[in-house]
Amino acid sequence: MNSIAFIVVNYFSHEKIARLLATIKPQEGIFGIIVDNSANDSEYARLTELANREDIYCIQSNHNGGFSCGTNIGLRAAYSKQMHF
Repeated sequence: MNSIAFIVVNYFSHEKIARLLATIKPQEGIFGIIVDNSANDSEYARLTELANREDIYCIQSNHNGGFSCGTNIGLRAAYSKQMHF
C-alpha cells in the first residue's frame, strides 16, 4: 500500500503545531513530517513531545535555511520512506 505524507516546516511555533496535530486524526497510510527549521534543541524537544504518535515524524534541521530548505528536508524523508506527498 502506498503512503501519503504531509510536510510542515516549523520555526519556533510549537504551540501552533500542537493545535494543528490536535485536528489531525491518525489514518492508515497517511503520515506527517514536521521539520524543525529553528535549529534549537529545546524547540525540537517540545516538538518531539507533541508528535508522540506513530504517524508523525520529527526531523531537526541543523540550520535555518528557509522554508524551501525545510520543505526539501521533509521531501527527502518522505522519499526515503517511499511516501507520496
